Amino acid sequence: MLFLAAHETSASALSWATYLIAAQPAIQERMHAEVTAVMGQDAPQFQHMKRLTLTRDVFRETLRLYPSVPFFTRETTRREKMRDKVIEAGSLLMLSPWLSHRSEILWDKPHVFDPDRFDRPETQESVRNAYFPFSAGRRVYLGAAFALQEAVLILAVIVRDYKLEVIEGDMPMPLARATIQTYGGIRVRLTRRQKPGVTKAA
Repeated sequence: MLFLAAHETSASALSWATYLIAAQPAIQERMHAEVTAVMGQDAPQFQHMKRLTLTRDVFRETLRLYPSVPFFTRETTRREKMRDKVIEAGSLLMLSPWLSHRSEILWDKPHVFDPDRFDRPETQESVRNAYFPFSAGRRVYLGAAFALQEAVLILAVIVRDYKLEVIEGDMPMPLARATIQTYGGIRVRLTRRQKPGVTKAA
């Protein structure tokens, strides 16, 4: 369980993020500009986090579209009524970030990769009430803050140092297991970017 929670979930989300970034060159170039302005060629530091706002929102949007854990269960502690259903104490409920994050009732254009939605005022209610990639409440994932920091800094370094491109005809298909995996994996093409001030040899 420690291996799954601490490794597989992060690897899955980061893999999906690289594909989404590769498929959106305009967003990728905005990220590259942000990262180079904030970090330059320095090693990533915790203090960079606050200024990597677009990079953070790219990862948050990745988790909205492809939450690492597509569903989980919770046990009710008391009798509740939901719509026309009575749920007895001790019942198991299945919650699905995958479904809630893609609801056309709760989100505007839910199937579109749009990191900027997190900055728009009209999206804030959906973020508060229908965004829970790390669960929520007392059972929220304890490593959520660390996972977000880790992923943002990893993506920052990748986008700073490499240009990501999709491979024509190679579109990953999600596969729901304990985590969101893919049939055949996720592949993107990485080309190392030229560092500022460095000229290519003739």
